[in-house]
Amino acid sequence: MTESLSLAAGVANTHSAGLNPRGNRLGAPADESEKTYMGLISLTAPESFGALKGATLYAAVVDGLAGNSLDTTSTYVGVTLPTPMDGLAVGAAYDYRFNGPNAVTTGNNWAYAVAGYLSYQATEKLKLNGRVDYTNGSNGTWYTNFDTYGSQNELISYTLTTDYSLWANVISRAELRWDHSLKSDRPYGGLSSPNDNNAVTLALNVIYRF
Repeated sequence: MTESLSLAAGVANTHSAGLNPRGNRLGAPADESEKTYMGLISLTAPESFGALKGATLYAAVVDGLAGNSLDTTSTYVGVTLPTPMDGLAVGAAYDYRFNGPNAVTTGNNWAYAVAGYLSYQATEKLKLNGRVDYTNGSNGTWYTNFDTYGSQNELISYTLTTDYSLWANVISRAELRWDHSLKSDRPYGGLSSPNDNNAVTLALNVIYRF
């Protein structure tokens, strides 16, 4: 709409990410008339904001059916801020979901996540990234918690990523991530018999951009 204000809206068949599925309520067949609605607004600070020029605030909402007996509503707020150091970007995000698909806590349930990140363009080809994510949700949001001390799913993760542009259109990426349960449960270590409250992942990627 303007250089500082941007709006977007959409309608989709489903709340989920599957290919061509249809939204349905728990225990009911899919209904072709059920749709998912979404909207986004972003505000970017103009030059008159001085040191905050270029700071951007995002807000979004998605509402539709995702297998719960109630509508599933996801909200998002994010912000990016300029810094006095060239090449350094700082950002934060907050997500909240109402009434997601959940086999343990059906009907009314909730989940939220908070994230913060730093991104530094060290050289023309090298980029360094750090991110912290925290999430908390009703039992069954991410896994089933059988622990008697609090049944919520509460997790935190730390991620370090290095991106390097090998050639034109080719990016190599190394990522180290540590996931940790903040409860006394042990959700990591395999789907059949998880027995650890930590998970460490090392990922290496080579990406070609068309």
